[in-house]
Amino acid sequence: MKIKPLFDRVIVECESQDVSASGIFIGSSTQEKPQIAKILYVGDGNINDNGEKEPMFVKKDDTILFNKFSAVECCIENKTVYILRQTDILAVIEK
Repeated sequence: MKIKPLFDRVIVECESQDVSASGIFIGSSTQEKPQIAKILYVGDGNINDNGEKEPMFVKKDDTILFNKFSAVECCIENKTVYILRQTDILAVIEK
């Protein structure tokens, strides 16, 4: 897939969350809460009011936590991905 997000947007793919780390089944109603995803593509950054490029604080292959309702869901090459702004990322999960 060859796609480049614009400005401060990132494209992510959700990781499966049917079972928690302790083996507990997660019902579908809780899957509407924050999602864990891997970043596939990162934009170049936004331009601020002074005309300077603002840096991206995330990079490709980072694992993040985001609110599903703040992202745009789309299907590219039979793969469901989400497009969201860097400011809509809640946290970076360090492993």
